[in-house]
Amino acid sequence: MTLIRTDDCGTMGDKATIGQRREKLEAERLHEMMKLTKNQAKQIRALKRMKDEDIDFTDIPEKLNWSNAVVGKFYRRSSPEKDVP
Repeated sequence: MTLIRTDDCGTMGDKATIGQRREKLEAERLHEMMKLTKNQAKQIRALKRMKDEDIDFTDIPEKLNWSNAVVGKFYRRSSPEKDVP
């Protein structure tokens, strides 16, 4: 008898399928952490309906000098999952 390891879904999957499942779980966790109030949800819906040219950016200065920008400054690599014996 040969045992075949399966992913969390209970189905055999290649790396893409496992990666997609992991992304879905992360999105669900993020959604749980970021529950919005009714007022916040209403404001976001209103912003989504606005055209870019209708948004007032006068209180936000335009960034012209990007010479000191650092790529990946706040990137935090996730730790690899480990098998539990």
